[in-house]
Amino acid sequence: AISAHKACPDSPLVEWHQEGLKLDKEFIHTITANESLRTGQWVLDDFDFTKPRSLLANTVANPRETGHATYEHYEWPGDYFDKSEGEMLTRIRMEAQRSPGSRVLGGGNIRTLMTGYTFTLENYPTAEVNQEYLLMQTLLFVQDNAQHSGQDQHFTFSTRFELHPTREVFRPQRTVSKPHTKGPQSAIVTGPAGQEIWTDQYGRVKVQFGWDRYGKMDENSSCWIRVSYPWAGKGFGMIQIPRIGQEVLVDFKNGDPDLPIIVGRTYNQDTMPPWGLPGAATQSGIYSHTIGGGPTNANALRFEDKPGSEEVWLHAEKDQRIEVNNNESHWVGNNRVKVIDQSEIATIGAVRDHKVQYDDTSLAGGNKTIQTVKELYLAAGDSITLSCGDTVLYMSSKGEFYVTCKTFNITATDADGQINTIKGQLDLNMDKREPKVGTFGESEKTAMAAVIKETFPPKE
Repeated sequence: AISAHKACPDSPLVEWHQEGLKLDKEFIHTITANESLRTGQWVLDDFDFTKPRSLLANTVANPRETGHATYEHYEWPGDYFDKSEGEMLTRIRMEAQRSPGSRVLGGGNIRTLMTGYTFTLENYPTAEVNQEYLLMQTLLFVQDNAQHSGQDQHFTFSTRFELHPTREVFRPQRTVSKPHTKGPQSAIVTGPAGQEIWTDQYGRVKVQFGWDRYGKMDENSSCWIRVSYPWAGKGFGMIQIPRIGQEVLVDFKNGDPDLPIIVGRTYNQDTMPPWGLPGAATQSGIYSHTIGGGPTNANALRFEDKPGSEEVWLHAEKDQRIEVNNNESHWVGNNRVKVIDQSEIATIGAVRDHKVQYDDTSLAGGNKTIQTVKELYLAAGDSITLSCGDTVLYMSSKGEFYVTCKTFNITATDADGQINTIKGQLDLNMDKREPKVGTFGESEKTAMAAVIKETFPPKE
């Protein structure tokens, strides 16, 4: 504030007199007022990612009484994140812009004026010029007027100065720009000892730059630094938080050292690619790493683009969960092999339709249960055989029905029973008749057990 500037100790009041007068005092003899065109309105704006909807723009208008005084200066970024701070900075910028608009140049023979002090001018013919001024610049000229050596020395003094009226707010100009950095820099992600991931609610991380001689590669190595992700939306997008020890590339918004942002990541000798290069150059994808796990503990999605060996490999280190809100379709152009080491449970809320063009084989090493609340319908185009050891039931599309067993019992508990032969006779206890359908005995069970053993060998 101008009020902080003190009056010149030896000349708080200075008179104006015409140049050339011989007076027994020092005075000012030249006064020239300079008025310059200045921008009359200043606008600052910025962005705070923690409050992205906040309107931080501030406008201050303080035009001078000159032409073109309504021109506006717009500055982005304003270097602030708080609305009230922006208001203060905008006012200061406007005051600094307006301040040089009214200056006074002058001269005299006075020797006691000092830059940074104030004085009050008196005796100038134009009354409004007689006011208090702040000395912006002072030049003192001293001349030795002696013609020859040995003569008495006679000095003349003259002063040139630049003044600022104290009724106008004084603001120094921004002659030093804010530090500016060029190009991205390399850094290592840091965090507390014993942790692999260190982040906050915004997915930011901390790093240590190569030029940092005092950092300890811990959670205090830097401020929180934002990370650029391939896709970022409101509750959706992609996220892969840089982990401690990874090398990242840090750039700076608008070149501002106070606004770092991680724009990329790169491999080095300590953090090599998941697939050996250049041998696996045809492979691309995503390979994560289980926290605290070994080099092979990971979730992965890999694409092999080698001609003739194209492949998509999906690996879940533990569980895999797939959710489909509507339809799901699969098409396999050749064979499909599915191996489940433990159990499979399928729950179907409506209809299941299963079609096989040729053979369909099902083998269970234990029990198999088929239940239906209503009807069970079994149909075959040629024949149906039910076999269990020494018992066989056979029926064919020709109308044949055979049962071969060692003993049988048919019991009707609540009503009469009937056996009818519409166009032939019914023979009972026929001698020396061979069964129409043979049985397999234990051999069939043994064969099935062998297949189960071969399919599911004992685990080591």
